[in-house]
Amino acid sequence: MSVPLSLAALLLLLLARTTSAIGTSAASSSPSPSPSTSTSTTSISIEDFGAVAGDASRALENSEALAAGAARAAELGVPLVVPAAKKFFVFGTYISEVENLVLSIDGIIEGVPDFEKWPITEACHGHYCPMLGFYKCRNVTVTSSAPSWDAGGIIDGRGYEWWWSEILQTLPCQRPKIMHWKYTTGIVIEKLHLRNSPFWNIDLDDVSNVVVRHVQVETDLDSQRKMMRKHGRTSHIKDLLSLDRTPDAALKAKLDQSQSTVNWRDWLARTLIDLHVPTFPLNTDGIDVKGTNIHIHDCKIRNFDDIVVPKPCDTNCKLGNCTQDILVENIEAQGVGLSIGSVSPSPRHNCVKNVTFRNIKLSYPAKGVYIKSVSECP
Repeated sequence: MSVPLSLAALLLLLLARTTSAIGTSAASSSPSPSPSTSTSTTSISIEDFGAVAGDASRALENSEALAAGAARAAELGVPLVVPAAKKFFVFGTYISEVENLVLSIDGIIEGVPDFEKWPITEACHGHYCPMLGFYKCRNVTVTSSAPSWDAGGIIDGRGYEWWWSEILQTLPCQRPKIMHWKYTTGIVIEKLHLRNSPFWNIDLDDVSNVVVRHVQVETDLDSQRKMMRKHGRTSHIKDLLSLDRTPDAALKAKLDQSQSTVNWRDWLARTLIDLHVPTFPLNTDGIDVKGTNIHIHDCKIRNFDDIVVPKPCDTNCKLGNCTQDILVENIEAQGVGLSIGSVSPSPRHNCVKNVTFRNIKLSYPAKGVYIKSVSECP
């Protein structure tokens, strides 16, 4: 009897050890909870960096969020997103020395025409900083996943107040551009709707290897004409000078009071703006080009100045000493025209060559295609 009992005990002991070993092995092979096993990030939002939609008082913070988000997105190798169905108010923003960035504007970016708060910095050459500026960057794409030009991908400069202030010379320096690219290579700008820029819309300044495609540039000429018809072409000026027909008595009193405390030009600018008097959106160039290997195609541009403008590079340019190898095609536009220059004589050898315009449809151009010469040259 003792032998079978000892054998049974031995079998039970072996079974217990085997079960324990299997359990230990299974436990050691199963992964422990760890942040490293979480789903990888596919994009980040400007809201992750403090941007707040729908609040104009957050324009400065939103601009800072754009710059900080761009730097982080480039580090992570993921797109930075301006969320769809949301509007973010901004001032000027400069993004410097980033590589391999994709900025997807799926919602709306809108400028706030606050002349005192809008930054004027040395980095912006003493001018109002652009809404989106890129400096010494490589391989940057600004795009949108919006289904249409009206649904998103919108950058609205709210230029009306800037235009009047420029005409009356109340600004301390040059107005902001919607986009400015400086010393940057590998640029793609696509699927965007640029509205009412205070100044030039897209300034490609000493750049190389650029594609601009499926972009709509619009200056709201229709609203200016509607306001002109509403006020009459001359009667509104008489009304403004007398303020006899100001539609709101409270507004008239406010303007009368402010007239005695501010510069007359500032007062007149504010009066014209408050009464929605039409103006000329001067210097709203569509796309200004200084650089090499640039392809602009399948765009619609409606503005109040030059449509596409190749401008000269010289020996001071960093990415090439000549503006060259420019192809502009499949463009529908209404504006002054397609121009080259001005190309003035210079000891630094201003240069523009190998520029092609083809398949361009212009509506009511002032000049069509033309080269800007210097009047004092023979």
